[in-house]
Amino acid sequence: MNRVATFDELAAEFHRRVSRIVWCTLATVAPDGTPWTRVLHPIWEASTGWIATTRHGLKARHLAHEPRVSLTYWDAAQDVVTVHATAAWADDAPTRERVWQLYRTTPPPLGYDPGDFWPAGPDDPAFGLLRLRPDPDRYHRPGLIAQTEADLATQRHFRRVATHPLTDPSKTDAQADHLPTLSTGMTGRWQARPGVQMARICAARGLAAPRPPGRAYRPLSKVVCR
Repeated sequence: MNRVATFDELAAEFHRRVSRIVWCTLATVAPDGTPWTRVLHPIWEASTGWIATTRHGLKARHLAHEPRVSLTYWDAAQDVVTVHATAAWADDAPTRERVWQLYRTTPPPLGYDPGDFWPAGPDDPAFGLLRLRPDPDRYHRPGLIAQTEADLATQRHFRRVATHPLTDPSKTDAQADHLPTLSTGMTGRWQARPGVQMARICAARGLAAPRPPGRAYRPLSKVVCR
C-alpha cells in the first residue's frame, strides 16, 4: 500500500466503499486487555466518523480505558476498508442534534431514524454519539494484498460450520476444548490458530475438516486510514 499525504487523495474510494458496505466491525480493548468486537453502523463526513450508540455500557468502559479503536469493513467483492481512529463522546447538544438529523436525512441504507431506538430524541440520556477521528498522518491508498486460496477456503469453512445444521447448542463446550458453541461466535484462540481449532471443532461436530487448495492468489483490495 502507498501512503498518501491527505485524506482527499483516497476520499472518493473510501466513501464509495463504506457507503456500499455500511456495516463494520469495531474493535475496542477492555481494561483487562481483552479485545472485544461488535458490528456497528457509522456514518461519515469527510474523514470524521459518527456512531450512534448506547451512551453507558461496556463500550463506554472500554473507551474510558483506551480511546483508540479499529474498524474493518469487508464485502464479498474482497473490498476492505480499515480505519484506526481515536473515539470520543460528542456530548454537546448542537452536535448531537445535527448528527441526529444527518442520520434521519441520509438515504438508507446509511441513514435511518434514530428515534426508533431513542424515542426521547437527541436529548435522550441513553443516546450516545461517538466521534471517530483517524490519524491524519497515516492514510494509505487502495492496493492489492495477496490472499491465498487456502486463506479464503478457511474463511468459507468458518461460515459453513457456523451455520451447519449439526451446530447444536446442546453440544457442550467441553467437546471443543471449552470453545463456545459455533452459533454464538469464535474465540480469539480459535481465530489465532484456525487450522488446529477448526479441525477439533469439526471433529467434535462430526464434520469433515476443510482441505485448503493450493497457493493460488486472489487479490484483496484494501483502504487503510490510521
